[in-house]
Amino acid sequence: MKYHKHLLTAFAAATLAFSGVATGNPILRVSSAGYVVQVADNGAGDLDPGVLLHLMQARHYDAAMIAELVDHQSGLLGVSGLSGDVRDLEQASSRGNDRAKLALDVFIAGIRQYLGACLVELGGLDVLAFTGGIGENSWLIRAGVCEGLEGL
Repeated sequence: MKYHKHLLTAFAAATLAFSGVATGNPILRVSSAGYVVQVADNGAGDLDPGVLLHLMQARHYDAAMIAELVDHQSGLLGVSGLSGDVRDLEQASSRGNDRAKLALDVFIAGIRQYLGACLVELGGLDVLAFTGGIGENSWLIRAGVCEGLEGL
């Protein structure tokens, strides 16, 4: 039986989570759930807090308006203007919708940023396992994430 020195599991669904193991010891757990969210379905992604202050001061948004915007009208939906569902965006992108393609590109870039941070912490990579609905079912996302990683 072959043991992998560096194993990284990428759970890609509405949130993103990485779990890493180096030399058999779990040493890494990174999640975009909670207050550090990368671009996902309808969530805001990594968000500069100054944006919230601007919305409150210049646009007179209250907490409920900001919560609605950040939690339900942002992320893939906000970028694409179409949907927070990767399946819908893949279809729209294949039909030439530029905003759907942009949303997918931003999503992939966010996953790659988290992946890069995990690789530094693990010190290498032998296996990258995709799980979750998007990770399991979207060859486009998996291919985009893995592009250029062949040398690892």
